[in-house]
Amino acid sequence: MTDTMQHLLLKAALILSGEFASHLAYSQPQSTNPDSEERQKYTSKTGDFAGRSFKVLRRGLGVCYLSLGLAETAVLLAHAFPSPLSERIIATLCPKIPDVSKLMITPAFLVAWVSSVAGCTIRLACHRKLGRFFTHQLAIRKDHKLITSGPYAIVRHPSYTGALLNLTGFMVLLLGRNSYVQECGMLTYPVGKIIIGLGVAGPVAGMLMLVMRTSVEDQVLKGEFGEQWIKWSKKTPYKLFPGIF
Repeated sequence: MTDTMQHLLLKAALILSGEFASHLAYSQPQSTNPDSEERQKYTSKTGDFAGRSFKVLRRGLGVCYLSLGLAETAVLLAHAFPSPLSERIIATLCPKIPDVSKLMITPAFLVAWVSSVAGCTIRLACHRKLGRFFTHQLAIRKDHKLITSGPYAIVRHPSYTGALLNLTGFMVLLLGRNSYVQECGMLTYPVGKIIIGLGVAGPVAGMLMLVMRTSVEDQVLKGEFGEQWIKWSKKTPYKLFPGIF
């Protein structure tokens, strides 16, 4: 196996592992969603609107990024294993690339992959810590408890920290230099420009919604848990990133 083949296979494996980690991180961790009564008092809140909007964005971005990731993986594998089928795949998906080295791993790609997977790992840790209290829609569940340990002893909204790291990482991973998007001519087509525009605007909008929702969740939790939340907020003063915000 040549060094080029190993490089291409490693990049394909990293892309697929990032896609799989993201699927796990954004899946609902419990079998049932909060019922209407558990959500009712918060349905008019800005945070609930942000949560619903982020859910739509998440699904749209999931389809977009999954498609781009699979397309790049197909091109990488086609270059790694030449055959008549590979030639057809390359001619269909990436006919304009002059040199396969344009698809090689860059330092920025590796940093983006680490950011993406780290974000997923943080979200999964939050899933485990909150259990049935982790919901995509803003809600206070029956017998709800304020969780202040694990990731929640570092910042108050660590699952959003994970989402921000993941979104930023995936944006660079699939849209940055030496990516399928940049090197295979997608930007020369109107449809490609639209896809790239959505691939950038979507995560930015999602990040803004998550930041906005942190304040609303703080208000809800403070109203529900009172003095317990106040003590926790003093011990854990930052919402998303220690020492920053």
